Amino acid sequence: MIDQSGFPHHIHIVGIGGSATSGLAMLLHSWKHIVTGSDQEDTREPLFRERGIPFFNGHHESNLPKQAQLVIRSFAVPDTNPEITAAKERNIPSLLYSEALGRLSAMRKTIAIAGTHGKTTTTGLLTSIFLEAGRDPTVILGGELESIGGNWRRGDGEDFIVEACEFQKSFLNLKPSSGIITNIELDHPETFSDQGHVEETFREYLGRFHAGSMVVIPADLADRLDGAGDVRLIYFGIGEGDGWRGQIDTTKSVRTIELSEDGTFRFAARLMRPGTHEVFNATAAAALAAAHG
Repeated sequence: MIDQSGFPHHIHIVGIGGSATSGLAMLLHSWKHIVTGSDQEDTREPLFRERGIPFFNGHHESNLPKQAQLVIRSFAVPDTNPEITAAKERNIPSLLYSEALGRLSAMRKTIAIAGTHGKTTTTGLLTSIFLEAGRDPTVILGGELESIGGNWRRGDGEDFIVEACEFQKSFLNLKPSSGIITNIELDHPETFSDQGHVEETFREYLGRFHAGSMVVIPADLADRLDGAGDVRLIYFGIGEGDGWRGQIDTTKSVRTIELSEDGTFRFAARLMRPGTHEVFNATAAAALAAAHG
């Protein structure tokens, strides 16, 4: 049985307690999949139990249900994990989380938020904007968002908002329709040899987008990302300059940011924590939301 996810009906997730895999488990369960899972950490066990998702604390080959048709694992789970070994012996297909997310992204209008820092915050801001606009997105993110009551959301709209992680080049599995890159820095020396290697990988990532996709990037990355992929780049930053710009309005009694596009004022917004990073992330989210109309 294959449903709207494109996956078989019974899915077992090894490392189900992770910030991303737990959200995927909940989403698949909401799509009427039978989902089971295991993890060394049992922090989220009560949440899984509440949803009717069988959870195994620890890893053992007996955790893998006889009816399992697909195994998904987090990157932290090695090939030698007994449940992964059992799946291989039983010829059950196995995917990394990033590969599973990639397959889902190819079937949907996927909006991917990438960058060394600020992914979760920016994903949350964009999700909040889309919810206010009535777009009813489906969401998976790496942190808890109050407006959706957790780290995932099933929506009936066409938008699928996800975080795109550069660790182990995982985001190269995605096929986005639009997105944001918050910044590019060397943060995973076990994956990247130097800053140039990181930038080269992000250029490769832009090549994964559908032709003509809108991608919001910091204006100071223009010279390093221009010409990568068949995408329409939208620039953003803080202070004066081209593209979308955010500035803190210090004249107001409540901290407010003013957002402009190519020097033309667009609107003002109030942030709960209007620091420099928050303004930067909010400007990126506003730029992409505006591009989506």
